Amino acid sequence: MEWNQDSSDEGLKGVLDFTIDNVTDFDASDWGIFDRLCSNVPGVSLSPQFFLTEQAHSANTDHGQEPLAAQHHHIAFDAEAYKRSSLGSWQPGQTDFSAAELENLAVLDTDKDSPETRLAVLSQPSMSDMLQQSTRDKLLAMIVGNCKPEKIHLVLRAFPSAELLDALLRNFFHQHRLQADSIFHFPTFKPNEQNPELLVALIAMGAIATDIKSLHKLGFALQEIVRTTLPSRFEEANSNTRALWAVQAMLCEIEIGLWSGIKRKMEISESHPQVPITMLRRGGRFKRPDVKGPVPLAEDKDEVLGRKWHAWLEMESWKRLAFRAFIVDAQVSIAFSTGPIISFSELAIPLPESQDLWLAENAEQWKIAYINLQQQHAPQDLSLVDYLRRPSEIPDYYDTRFSSLIILHGLWGMVSQHLQLQSVLKASGQSEAAVALRQQELLESLHHFRLNMAETRDALRPETILILELIHMRLHAPLEEIEMFAGKGSLEDARSVLPSLQRWVESPESRRAILHAGQVIGAAKKFAPKQLLGFFPIAVLHASLVMWTYSIVSMAKGARMGAVTSSTISTTIATSTSTLSSSQPQLYNVASLQVCLDGPEYPAVGRFITLGEGTPCLTPFVGPNMSALELVPLSKPVAFLGIVIEALNNGYSNCQTPAEACPPLVENMKQLLRDLGRAATSVVGGSLTPDAIS
Repeated sequence: MEWNQDSSDEGLKGVLDFTIDNVTDFDASDWGIFDRLCSNVPGVSLSPQFFLTEQAHSANTDHGQEPLAAQHHHIAFDAEAYKRSSLGSWQPGQTDFSAAELENLAVLDTDKDSPETRLAVLSQPSMSDMLQQSTRDKLLAMIVGNCKPEKIHLVLRAFPSAELLDALLRNFFHQHRLQADSIFHFPTFKPNEQNPELLVALIAMGAIATDIKSLHKLGFALQEIVRTTLPSRFEEANSNTRALWAVQAMLCEIEIGLWSGIKRKMEISESHPQVPITMLRRGGRFKRPDVKGPVPLAEDKDEVLGRKWHAWLEMESWKRLAFRAFIVDAQVSIAFSTGPIISFSELAIPLPESQDLWLAENAEQWKIAYINLQQQHAPQDLSLVDYLRRPSEIPDYYDTRFSSLIILHGLWGMVSQHLQLQSVLKASGQSEAAVALRQQELLESLHHFRLNMAETRDALRPETILILELIHMRLHAPLEEIEMFAGKGSLEDARSVLPSLQRWVESPESRRAILHAGQVIGAAKKFAPKQLLGFFPIAVLHASLVMWTYSIVSMAKGARMGAVTSSTISTTIATSTSTLSSSQPQLYNVASLQVCLDGPEYPAVGRFITLGEGTPCLTPFVGPNMSALELVPLSKPVAFLGIVIEALNNGYSNCQTPAEACPPLVENMKQLLRDLGRAATSVVGGSLTPDAIS
């Protein structure tokens, strides 16, 4: 198929868009919050479709390689099919405006007897205060102020009940308390005393974290309310730019948009982090505080202790909010290959304090936890800048889970600078000796972090390991070229990067990259149910793209991936089996020396990276009664991407009805991986050259 040049800007931009349009569109079938408001989120079944045609082609030489065979495959992209899909570049139309989305609220219904409503209400933990009817009316009043007059009567009739809103708020806190980087103090959160914008933002996040499509729509509509209402609050009183609730609400609505899977929301939200970051920076929230936080004494009681506790909570909430903004900024940088807004060198505030202090339910528990921690570790002001200057273990006085994420995203700032310099030098043809030296220094910093965190209590959690392995992968994989090859750019972009990717696949760098990509998938499998949300599905997609590119380029070259010489088989088998406990499942097939990318490191992994010996594989999900694992090689893309899809399901696999689904971004990631798998199966063999892409 010949490429249509008129659609070149649209046709290949999609595998990396990871977005879906019209997820909040409603129709007549949507009436009823649960049993009637359950239309399907539009599918993402169309993507670049690869197909092969055998054509005669004259031999040619590519960058000094051996002449290619006279027969090779042409890889073509179904540009028109992709252009019709919802994954093309977002071109705003006349129907794309805020009021159009807010009108979706008019179709909600308060059907308290629906099975889904009962499930939402009964399945979540209780809060000390229930959301009252009067608070629900305040939220409704705020929302009505953003609707067209002709829609107000529909919103008044259809707005959810206080019980449903309370259930969604509790669902948010159920998810939020499991996060390493929590910023809201659950024990003191009084829903009926909160500002409406913050409350609506949290309810929206709780709705999107469910597995009910209608609630996803509700959540996205509520996010639009907050996005359009907050600016007026800042204009009404500029002091709100220094108010904790206002900055919290803005960061929450930005996060919803960033990871929504809806192109319009993602683009708008990507442009907004500068606002809360500026508020935090101008408010001095990145600087080391001039005044020490309140310290509880053994004799403190009642009102004195309560005042100290609440003063500490406010300071800690600001600190955690600043670090959360830093992490979100870094994750935007990783996801979209942009430079971070916040420099790692400006965060001089101390790291978040221990979760024992943060999760204390009252002032007395806080005092006891503080005294116990003080006896073990003298409090000290350790900041991100301090750690980067002198890497060390994180004392238990600090929240080690949160701190480890902060440090990793700080290291990403350094890696981002390195990758930008590397890209410039590569494009200019200059010597890369200095860049290679800097890469080695960064790898050593990551290694020191791993060693330090291994000695720290509860630090190397799945989310920490995932980010650590992802940063490692980025240092070894040319992700921007991989994205171009997968369809992010034009046809010429895909052709231009192919020779470079072919050289990369033949190098040890590619094997290091897919090893770390496999470790990303391994970490994703260990997330708590329904916690692989937000940025993390995009991280999983990036890892999948690296392995997919390695697979497809290797297969197209006609080479058997990881061929093993007979002289090394017995040695590798002996060294590998000696490191494995007899109680562990078999990590590789002896006959073909399969190397498990998402499992623990063992000698065969080192041989694979250094010598290219072994077949890279992933571990499938297995039942509790299975004693051996049949690994899936990367040469079977549909199968190994199926493993990744199972990891993305992450507790959402019980969705059995059309009304249930993973959050939209997760659904989109899964569909993209299915499309990538189908595309890769077309590459059966032969040579892949730039001219073969047409």
